[in-house]
Amino acid sequence: MTRIIFPRTMALVMALVMAIASLLPCPVFADASDGEFLGYQLDQAYDVTASTQTSPSPAGNLQILAERPVMPADLRFVRLTTTVSSHTIGFIHGMQDFETEHLARAFAKKYYKLLRAKYPAWRIDTNEIELSNELRPIAVHMDLSPHTIRLKIDEQPGADPYRVTITLSFLYDGPRWRTWTELARSERDEQQKTSDERLLDESDTRGL
Repeated sequence: MTRIIFPRTMALVMALVMAIASLLPCPVFADASDGEFLGYQLDQAYDVTASTQTSPSPAGNLQILAERPVMPADLRFVRLTTTVSSHTIGFIHGMQDFETEHLARAFAKKYYKLLRAKYPAWRIDTNEIELSNELRPIAVHMDLSPHTIRLKIDEQPGADPYRVTITLSFLYDGPRWRTWTELARSERDEQQKTSDERLLDESDTRGL
């Protein structure tokens, strides 16, 4: 037997469904405002495996070539700067290299406009004008505490000497930046201490 639902009953059912739906949490997508960028999260530990490509950073931390980035198709790769032991992420860099300065500038300007549109509430520093000045180097900072995005062009050796780097990190000298920096320094010191102790244990130090 077919049951007939009268219009008033149907309206009540739909109202009930909409009321329940309004109570369900809406999906929230994290972005740079939450410390997430290019598929990675600041202050989270990276899972380093035997196949992970790493190298020392200029400051003595660890640089990791990200293995599962989420990024626009025209970025070449993502590199992370982490602490040396816990591999806690402090910087997320998206990079692309170019043969000519003109191509690099066009790419940088494209992402400057894109980031400015995506993050209109972020403060843009006074270096904005540098996108049209001399190259060496140019940088734009967009800040919204506790995070900062830096868009930079610089030169490097190689066939494609002009590199555009887009970096998310903690705002310089802010509480989160200081916390990560202290952790990084502590892990470097501990690693150095362990290395020194191993060297002494394995060496002949008689008379030294």
